Amino acid sequence: MRGAWKVVGTQAGPVAQPSLYVFTARHFSRMETVGEEPRAKFKDSDPTKTTTPEKIAAYDTFIANTGTYEISGNTIVFKIVLAKSPNRADDKLQFTLSGNMLTITDPETKDITKLTRVE
Repeated sequence: MRGAWKVVGTQAGPVAQPSLYVFTARHFSRMETVGEEPRAKFKDSDPTKTTTPEKIAAYDTFIANTGTYEISGNTIVFKIVLAKSPNRADDKLQFTLSGNMLTITDPETKDITKLTRVE
């Protein structure tokens, strides 16, 4: 599991958006772009001139969380320490690891995330 991974697919099909999951012995960090289109850049490079709609679009197309994780069998529990959303709860998910492919499944929602090792 240790290493760097990128999302290559979901239950809906292939994913081409940027992403990075990093696993160390105990910690993880996850950043991921969601949606069909690339994230829009702000019209002005000065962050004090970013509009509210631009900020909302940036927030809504980005996932970020970090913390620790524990594995038991094929269950992985992500214990969130810091997340984009202050209401983000811990996750208890199922996973399979086969070579350089990692598949994570949410047993409640049936959401599937397929990742490939990049390092």
